[in-house]
Amino acid sequence: MPHYLNGYLCTAIIIYICIVFVTLFEWSLISWFVGVGTGISLLGVVMIVIGNPKFGATAFLIGSVLFLPIGVIGMIGATKVLDQLEEEDFENRKECI
Repeated sequence: MPHYLNGYLCTAIIIYICIVFVTLFEWSLISWFVGVGTGISLLGVVMIVIGNPKFGATAFLIGSVLFLPIGVIGMIGATKVLDQLEEEDFENRKECI
């Protein structure tokens, strides 16, 4: 598992997929929002895994907005990834000086 994937992201994506299965056979507007939010979040996870964590975390954050209030779990995880990236960037710049 890549070091940018954290427990919040994994928990959130499992919850989102469970919500998709619950709303799978309901052809209503809410099922479309759930599908779009899960798709964007899954895209974010894929991007984190293949090596673009900044774009992936941002996509996951956007996908999680559609799941409020339960999406806060994913938003916390995505924010932690972005914070970790900023900290690593700061450490790299500090070493260059």
